[in-house]
Amino acid sequence: ELPEFRYLGEYTILDAEIDVDAFQERVGTDDATASDRVFHSLLSVAGLDPETLGDGDWEQTLTELEAASSEITSTVTRYWSQADDLRIHIRGADGGDGARTLSIRVESPDHGVSVSFDQRSRGLQWFFSTVCTVSDLRAADRDQVLLLDEPGLHLHPKAKREFREFLEEGFATEQTLVYSTHSPFMIDTDRAHRTKLLEKSHEDDGTAIRTPGEADAYTQFPLRS
Repeated sequence: ELPEFRYLGEYTILDAEIDVDAFQERVGTDDATASDRVFHSLLSVAGLDPETLGDGDWEQTLTELEAASSEITSTVTRYWSQADDLRIHIRGADGGDGARTLSIRVESPDHGVSVSFDQRSRGLQWFFSTVCTVSDLRAADRDQVLLLDEPGLHLHPKAKREFREFLEEGFATEQTLVYSTHSPFMIDTDRAHRTKLLEKSHEDDGTAIRTPGEADAYTQFPLRS
């Protein structure tokens, strides 16, 4: 009856260029990278099987990936006010020798240009990548506990609050979420009773979990802020 625990670190970011054959090989040998795991989530949102990716109609595969990317982009622009009306597109290319390659680009309709995904801000890269993963986990058939380590370090303070709203509305209504933070902007003051403080034990036996009233002033500082 135990749920499945999933841990996400801060630097889980999707690569701007994806070699489909190399991706499938790494997944098949249990050697997937952090980017591979994000891309796997995007495939799940698109309803695509990583093992058969590109085996059928390549144009149809690109269409389904584009639809999934559009869904994720809509979520990003809904919760992240800095996103404006940008669009994230997935384009296919022939990598040579018949290899299938995917290129992820960010388009700004206001300026009429697009740039590679890795040329945009770290905040946008991280926000889009994390929304991919969280959207996939939310739809899981079994119970999930999502563990986020210091989410949103690269985000503007207002964006941190917007990301927190996404987690509350886009994941925590279906699954269980636990995250660590040092940022006052990631603390939900409307639900402060959920907050626990981690403090180095005075008995030198590791870290203690405290309620706000039990912790020392140093540990209380982010919550007080």
